[in-house]
Amino acid sequence: TRLGRISKPCIIYDVNGFYQPLMELFENMIRAGFLRKEERSRILVVQNVQEIEKFIKFSDTESYAL
Repeated sequence: TRLGRISKPCIIYDVNGFYQPLMELFENMIRAGFLRKEERSRILVVQNVQEIEKFIKFSDTESYAL
């Protein structure tokens, strides 16, 4: 996103906590200054398909909230 090439959000379907180490890495990257909170906010981590459907449904509006 820093290069301006990607502006779309990313959805990570975290089945049984599989991607928790990746989420921890992102938090470490924010603390170290390698990733901005604004960039991290474009990554949605969900545990079920309903959250993905809700996000897609409301992704063009600012009214989305999990």
